[in-house]
Amino acid sequence: MLFFYMRPAASSLSPLSSFRPFCSTQFKVLSASVLRETGVVCCFYSLEPKAHTYASAKKVQERGGQPPLHIPLIILVHHQRDGLPTQREWMSSPSSTGVATNDASVRQTSEAINNANLTEDAKGKIRTFTANRSDVKGLMQAVPHLLLAGLFSYLWHSANSVDRLPFAVRVVFLLCQALVMAFFFPGLHECVHFTAFKTRALNLIFGHIFAIATTRPFFHYTFYHFNHHKFTGDPARDPELQDSFIDMRLDRPITYLCYLSGVPFWIDRVTTLFRHAFLRWVLPREKLFLTLKTEWKMIREARWYVSFYVACTFWMITRPHDPWAQVMWYNWVVPSLLAQPCLRFYLIAEHTNCPQGDDMISNTRTTETYRWYRWLAWQMPYHAEHHAFPNAPFHQLADVHAVLKQIEADRQSSGARSRRQCDPDGTGGYWSVHTTLWKKWRGMR
Repeated sequence: MLFFYMRPAASSLSPLSSFRPFCSTQFKVLSASVLRETGVVCCFYSLEPKAHTYASAKKVQERGGQPPLHIPLIILVHHQRDGLPTQREWMSSPSSTGVATNDASVRQTSEAINNANLTEDAKGKIRTFTANRSDVKGLMQAVPHLLLAGLFSYLWHSANSVDRLPFAVRVVFLLCQALVMAFFFPGLHECVHFTAFKTRALNLIFGHIFAIATTRPFFHYTFYHFNHHKFTGDPARDPELQDSFIDMRLDRPITYLCYLSGVPFWIDRVTTLFRHAFLRWVLPREKLFLTLKTEWKMIREARWYVSFYVACTFWMITRPHDPWAQVMWYNWVVPSLLAQPCLRFYLIAEHTNCPQGDDMISNTRTTETYRWYRWLAWQMPYHAEHHAFPNAPFHQLADVHAVLKQIEADRQSSGARSRRQCDPDGTGGYWSVHTTLWKKWRGMR
């Protein structure tokens, strides 16, 4: 399936006028509709292979084969809407002050806050750790992660074809695949910081792979996350503290269960992608982490992502028995739906019940857990260390943790108050964070 997103001149009214070179006899128009409110013209074509490329379609059918496939071609044509700035106006506009648009701004903020609490020896060690980015270690993390997801996908697909295999075994394979796919998100997170690999191109390639798999456009999440880092714990400017539909405040059981289900996430993903791609509509809470320049970059990216997702959806709907359609449905869509509760369970522990303020060690929780879980999560359970030094690659966070742990032990031995102020502090693991929330709500009744 092919999907194109083109933008003709505003005076163009016919959706076919821009595609005359393509509209030959081998294309058949199936349907066309104009969505005037969104400024989008949708055209659906069927690409029919030329007859001479086959000896005879009829002979192929007589021999028990399949007739030539009609490959659907979807074209979206965006018309300029009145009252909205053009791309040139967007790109030439000055950037908003204070908004983090790159990792340098995030790094400067974190270093200014955290270096004051470090000894010179600790600063030297941290500088060594942050400079130790590696393509090899990045590939040794990313490739096995993707292969592990493929392995469980294969096991689940194979288990479904064996009638005598217990249903519980099939469920286990599916849940394992969902758990592995849930942690594609930390992979995207590391690529956004450009710390997963030393080479920038590898960060972009794997970042977009993880972004497509998790329905989080790469650059949109980049700008969102950089400002979360720069303003962590600031209720006025931290994007995660805006009590939005996707980042709701976990102050009662109903919001906790709603957040854990992943339903708000999927509603937000669908509406946000189409809102950016078609309406070019940016919400006020999104303007907290965007400039006019990054808005255009985000909107252009959303169009490519929507193109891919609509193409895949169209293929799965029109050809449900096609092997590739079944692979996308059973090995991507279904596991992704089950992956969100696994990911939400992990994400709740990062900042929930931590004090507000600019101290990265105080407003972020490091959670102790199993080694295999840390590997699967790209070492992100060391989350306070990551926020304190966001330019440290994931494979060095354990070393950063050891340095900060020693400094914290020295502080407490001298009678100073611990900087780790989250409740609980994370030493009891992820279950302790969730059970503490429930105990808190039960005590409020």
